[in-house]
Amino acid sequence: MPRVRHHSRVKSVLRRSHLPALAPLVIALLGLLAAVVACGPTANAIRPTLPPRTLTPDGGFTSPPGTPSGITPSVAPASSYTPPPAGVAQPMTSFPQGSAYEVAAVTTTPTGFVAIGFAGAGQGYYGLHQGVIWTSSDGMTWQQQVDPAFVDVDPTYVAAMGNDVYVFGYYTNCSDMDDECELDANAGMVIFRSSSGGPWQQLAQTTDILNAEFDGVRVWNDTLVAWGAAADNDVTTTLWTSKDGLTWAPTTNLAGLDPISAVGVGGPGLVAFGSQYIDTIDNTQLMVATSRDGIAFSSATAPTVTGASVTDAVAGPGGMAAIGYVESDTDPSTGVAMSSADGTTWTVASSSDTTFSNTQLNDIHSSASAYVTVGSSVDDTDFSLQTAGIWVSGNGKTWRSLGNFGGQFSQYGGSALGPTGLVLFTANEQDTNDGSDINSTIYGWFVPSAQLVP
Repeated sequence: MPRVRHHSRVKSVLRRSHLPALAPLVIALLGLLAAVVACGPTANAIRPTLPPRTLTPDGGFTSPPGTPSGITPSVAPASSYTPPPAGVAQPMTSFPQGSAYEVAAVTTTPTGFVAIGFAGAGQGYYGLHQGVIWTSSDGMTWQQQVDPAFVDVDPTYVAAMGNDVYVFGYYTNCSDMDDECELDANAGMVIFRSSSGGPWQQLAQTTDILNAEFDGVRVWNDTLVAWGAAADNDVTTTLWTSKDGLTWAPTTNLAGLDPISAVGVGGPGLVAFGSQYIDTIDNTQLMVATSRDGIAFSSATAPTVTGASVTDAVAGPGGMAAIGYVESDTDPSTGVAMSSADGTTWTVASSSDTTFSNTQLNDIHSSASAYVTVGSSVDDTDFSLQTAGIWVSGNGKTWRSLGNFGGQFSQYGGSALGPTGLVLFTANEQDTNDGSDINSTIYGWFVPSAQLVP
């Protein structure tokens, strides 16, 4: 499971726990938190952007015996390394990990790929963090940037819109190791933009965005779409749209979605997914809603799937497709896929080789002729380890497995599909002997487009 490391993540963790008896206490705590940070910056008073600067990755590392080309251990002591077995993917020929712990997300751009992650800022994993940026033109060879604009920033999402790349994250001056730190009034959501490969600029945000919680980001034509929790006492499920990353229009007219688990672009415009708790079955059922303008949502027809959560959705050659997983109290989760011709009526898809069992499907991508899904399965004997797999479909209705990427990992990073192929990042993380830090090895994988055939 991912480690909760952002101070602002407290809101989302509490928001998603079904603990009715704690609700008054939670609301009171969130109210206190909102009161503390309500004196934060306005759109004209933000944490300044530092001058752009590119640093070379930390040097002096010696790869353990058997380390494939492109896998660079982090700052010593690194995690124990076992060469991954052969799989569908090939290790990236050049990925400079430097002192970074994880890759958090990756996206395609007009010139290639951009990945984001974080490194320590001198106190290790549990101290303050430094945002890290990686770029690649082909998905195999990468360059690293450690820009001072991202000091004390944990990047979480990255999105490309035209020639602009946006990085979303959280700024804090207080680490998990400092119980007596006074939180900076500017702590919270931060958004950066780079235009045509230029320097990173931090965009001014109102307190409503600064103190909000973004659970996902999507690009819709010339509009940024984000969803998550508003900065109010009720932690209200909200969807925001913006043309420039500066001015955001919120909506809570979401046809009952609370919370939103994923948003796809297609059908009438936007298709949002969530779930609803049903008392009579003591479980949740899927919900889908659509919008033409990003402001008002209407209910769509969702299949009756109990305990399911949609994690991603995309439009492709056969209409829209969505993926996720079904939770169980006794068995491992099971991957679930759905399809829709127009985004308004959804049916459950199938795996022709029954390989969705014991799987959580994480990301879905599309090309002119195929859909590509990346998921992970938990190890039968060590629940802290996972194995990544890939599935393909020509119509979004029937899927088949291409096999595992290769190797095991403890932290899923993200994936992106570009013209050259599919990239995937994971990390193997282990506590140090004294528990004061995390040893990490980042894995970068690449699958050429020619292999992604339904």
